[in-house]
This record gives sequence, structure tokens and C-alpha cells, in this order.
Amino acid sequence: AIFENTQAVLQAEQILIRRGIPFETVPHSQFDRAGCGLAILFSEKYISALRRAIGEVHIKGKFVQIEETLPS
Repeated sequence: AIFENTQAVLQAEQILIRRGIPFETVPHSQFDRAGCGLAILFSEKYISALRRAIGEVHIKGKFVQIEETLPS
């Protein structure tokens, strides 16, 4: 997940922590050049839960599928 600014990344991290969804915050320039320079990596099995959660708090995020070792 890629976000427009660092504040949105921090908010998304808090949502993931509260919901017990494993993730890793990484620099994202290798995936996309837009946004604040950070991305949150998480397993695809959590995408629906994350989309719903960030929508509830009105955070805009872009989801980019990558093939990489992700948190389980």
C-alpha cells in the first residue's frame, strides 16, 4: 500500500497494529514514484480488511501487487 503522505502511512500502521495484521513499512521508490516515499507491505490475504479499515478513516491509499517476501 502506498500513501500520499507520511501522516497517512502512520495512520495506516496504527490501523494494522490494532487489527493484528502483520506488515512491514519500507521505502517504496522501487514500486512507484508517487507518494511520500514509504510503502506498507502486507500479505494479499489482508487486502480486503485493509481497504475497509482505511476507508473507514478516509485515508487514500494505492495498492500495488508485488512478488516479495512479506510478513506472514
